[in-house]
Amino acid sequence: MSPIITRIFLGLTLLVSIAVACFSFQGIQSGQNEAWATLAASLAVITSVVSAWGAQRVVELEEQKLEPYPYPHFDLTSHPGLIFVKITNFGGGPAYEIKLSWDSPLKDSKGDEINFNNSNSSGELAILLPGQYISRFVDGSAGLFEREGNHIYKGNIKFKDGKDKDRSCQFILDAGSYKKSPLFDNEVLKTHRELQKIPGLIQSLAEKVEEIAQQLKRDQDVDKI
Repeated sequence: MSPIITRIFLGLTLLVSIAVACFSFQGIQSGQNEAWATLAASLAVITSVVSAWGAQRVVELEEQKLEPYPYPHFDLTSHPGLIFVKITNFGGGPAYEIKLSWDSPLKDSKGDEINFNNSNSSGELAILLPGQYISRFVDGSAGLFEREGNHIYKGNIKFKDGKDKDRSCQFILDAGSYKKSPLFDNEVLKTHRELQKIPGLIQSLAEKVEEIAQQLKRDQDVDKI
């Protein structure tokens, strides 16, 4: 049963129960003893309906947590100096047949429109699981901000939920808000990049030591001769 039908049913039940309680109260005033039992039953039903209304709201909130919510956004932090656009499913359920429609097409550094599924002529993504994302390269941060305009991109994203129901929502992306803004809260990413250089430096050092060892061995062989 859909939430709307459930609420209508609970609302009608509440109205009927209130009406019965009013008639029962009138019966009590006119001296009808059996009206007390009817009034008590009506009040019990009203209490149950109020409790059921709150429980229904809790169920709806839990169902909303399981709904898919794919949304595009810019990513300037995962790769320093580069801008990516991502579609991330922030919801609790898988999203199917995801399609973006831009009011003004977002283009990459080559001037090509961003397409999240190059193998599909419609540009649809078949599925995005909860927490999953798909990213596409847009441009270097300096290159994008050199373009004229306010760097605000709007559009509509359409998708289907697990019940094959069509859904859509408007989206707004603002790359200009990142201009002249610090993109990193700490130096963790920079430190990680520097640490990645250590294996290469160790390899170079090992090769140099090996060259020195071979040179010393050759010198020793010459001295023996």
